[in-house]
Amino acid sequence: MAVIGILGAGTWGTALAKLLVQNGHDVTLWSAIPAELTALQTTHRHPKLEGVVLPQALRFSDSLESEKRGDAECRAGSVSFRLGECACATAVIKTEKKA
Repeated sequence: MAVIGILGAGTWGTALAKLLVQNGHDVTLWSAIPAELTALQTTHRHPKLEGVVLPQALRFSDSLESEKRGDAECRAGSVSFRLGECACATAVIKTEKKA
């Protein structure tokens, strides 16, 4: 089992996270959008992935701190072009605050 962080809770990141959890990995799905995380945690469904139910074992986070601690053995980014600037700006801001 690997500890994996997926940066980006869009359709691609969510589908990848689901597949990895189903294959026995410890996965955290990260998003810079609080409302998106709340909806995913509450419903365990992504609005654009019809009929797909997310595993209960899938974890969600809006904190890059856990990603920077080095807990994850693997990190994958799937930030959409539309949100790329927002997510990158958030990552830089959170990183700079820590320094």
